[in-house]
Amino acid sequence: MVASHKLLVKIKETLTNLSVFHLQILFDFYSKTTRLLSFSLTPIFIGISLLLTTYVNRAIALSSEVIHVAETTNVINGTAPYLSFDGGKTKILGVDDIFWMSYQVGNQTFRYTLDNNTSSQQNPILLPESIKTFADINSIIPKNYPIPEWAEDNGQQIEFNSRYDRQYFFDDDGDEILSGAGMVSLKIFDEADDYGSDDLAEWGERSYKRSDLIDPCRYSYRMVLLSSISSVLSKFGVPSRRSFGATVTEDEWNDDPWAFEDRLVLHIKPAVSNPYACWAYPLTQPTPHSEHIGNEWVASDLYRESGAKKGYQLQNINSPSANFPTTAGDSFPFNLTVAGSFPHELSYSKQPKDSIINLTIRKAEEFRYYGNYPNEATITLLGPKAGQPNTSFSPTTFIIYADQAQTKPIYSFTINKWFILLEDGKRTFKESREYCESIGYRLPTVPELTNVKNVELNWHQGYPTGKEGFSKVQLGGGIIPEWGSDVFRLDRHIYRKFWSNNRHKNDNYYLVDAYGLIFSEPITEQIGYALCISP
Repeated sequence: MVASHKLLVKIKETLTNLSVFHLQILFDFYSKTTRLLSFSLTPIFIGISLLLTTYVNRAIALSSEVIHVAETTNVINGTAPYLSFDGGKTKILGVDDIFWMSYQVGNQTFRYTLDNNTSSQQNPILLPESIKTFADINSIIPKNYPIPEWAEDNGQQIEFNSRYDRQYFFDDDGDEILSGAGMVSLKIFDEADDYGSDDLAEWGERSYKRSDLIDPCRYSYRMVLLSSISSVLSKFGVPSRRSFGATVTEDEWNDDPWAFEDRLVLHIKPAVSNPYACWAYPLTQPTPHSEHIGNEWVASDLYRESGAKKGYQLQNINSPSANFPTTAGDSFPFNLTVAGSFPHELSYSKQPKDSIINLTIRKAEEFRYYGNYPNEATITLLGPKAGQPNTSFSPTTFIIYADQAQTKPIYSFTINKWFILLEDGKRTFKESREYCESIGYRLPTVPELTNVKNVELNWHQGYPTGKEGFSKVQLGGGIIPEWGSDVFRLDRHIYRKFWSNNRHKNDNYYLVDAYGLIFSEPITEQIGYALCISP
């Protein structure tokens, strides 16, 4: 029995080293021999038979598998390779699978492509109020795809190359990807800076993330889906090429990727059922990022902060004295941005009705630093000025409405003080005071002009100057901090000082310049302008 076992082990070792051809010959010979022999099969012969059968079958199966692999590495009849940015869940098979954006309202999906997108700056897609953020708008780029660290415009961008980024390339037949490269990006901008132009470039001063709120105060936005992709080529497949537009090799694409770009630009505008005032910005304030005192003014990094509101915010529509402006003069302008209404739809009322203080409302023109919004109105205050016979003033309250029927109040303010500037030259302190008294006004105090302190000149009220070197923005902080340094300037090159009614020492009185800075000069010097304030 032991000898038989050793014999079978030896036979097994021998069979392992035989080729399929020799195994088949041995198996045929053994089968014929056992049929010719008249003796019954002993256990040893049964063992040999089983070993031969097992090894021959295994060898034949292995041979068949090798032959099959050799055939499929030559030609794979199946499907072309493709791209995917979500691990293969969403297949990118062509241009139509790249250039689309969509959003959902209930069970209804609104999908926009190169074929059906008719949106423009003048005719944006009106988004329902249920769409709150840009992440509510879908695209081929996943919502949570990270923004590259080097991106300055908050744009999502996917760059890929078959040599390094295998995770974006797929082939359902298991074929090897030989070449393919490209990029797809999604960038979002508001359209304030180029509204009305034909420039749909993939850049802008104010950019947004997918997670940002869609602010109706910005009126409209553009979402730019940009793509440039070479053909994707597999090694053996039939078909072996997938093109996304023009048939472009990876080498051609690498030479000039921008030559093959295409884009889908979606212009969108959020719907507003109840109009409201966004912010008020004095056009005499040259620096919208100015430092400020109090919570009424909201400023930001002008060029990069997404969706930043710039200007005075409405504090309380039922308390007009808490809102900008509180003081004014003839032809003082400010822009009022309104969500859900246009300038030609606005109207106003005033109290008392017989006040000679009035205002005009017109469509805003483009203003430096501020952009140009179709929903932005320029409001200009009108009233007494130098040379007019009637300079009487009484505090006047205005209410701005979003409609001509005056049923939708959106903003209110009260003018408590009125300024008149005599612009025909510099005067002494006495000459300035006499002029103001002649029209029933008076010289203003330093706090009515500025909120800056000057310890060296023994003026301790107010605040230090800002980093820019002049007064900080402040509602109710004086005419210059409230309205800005351009409020009494004929142009940007005329430097003015205004006499105040506050005495410094001896025959010196304080003056305040256009930047809100404080000076002291003898009353006999013809150095200041006559700026008068209502009593």
